[in-house]
Amino acid sequence: MSEYNYLGIVIQIQKLPKGNMIYILTKETGLSIFIYSYRIKNLNLHPPNLLSFEAKKKNNYFFIQQYNVQDYFENIRNSYYKKVIIHCFFEIILKTLVLNQKETKIFNLTLSFLKYLEKARNYKLLLPNFQKLLKNYIVLIGYPTKDLSTIHQMIDYLEKISEKEILSKHLLNEIQA
Repeated sequence: MSEYNYLGIVIQIQKLPKGNMIYILTKETGLSIFIYSYRIKNLNLHPPNLLSFEAKKKNNYFFIQQYNVQDYFENIRNSYYKKVIIHCFFEIILKTLVLNQKETKIFNLTLSFLKYLEKARNYKLLLPNFQKLLKNYIVLIGYPTKDLSTIHQMIDYLEKISEKEILSKHLLNEIQA
């Protein structure tokens, strides 16, 4: 059984009969699935937390042994507007990144955007900065952004790339109105 240390951003959590399956974007392995064998009774392992954690690999699965929450991103949790933006971006990550492929630049981009959102007070700048994030993300996954000038064009483009619908794009319409 191998033991590893990680720094990661919780992207999504899914309940299992005995525990939880957690999608975490790490600096070391990119988007990866980890198993936490216990019931989660608090927000510690929920999106968009930044964790440092120890995991052991057993039978091709990674099991979280210990973890420490580095940042809860409280201001994101407390703002519907910010939650919609980050929820949409996390859905894009889940539908466009390949599992277990090192993505250091995407991790750094995501972490810096989370830190920006956490501190942001001017809500008028959130969507223009989200648009910049999407443009940079598309470049980092290896695609051109030449004719993409709006958030919806970028999301439509990402849907074509991934061949999957980004369901949370409709939530963006709510906050843009």
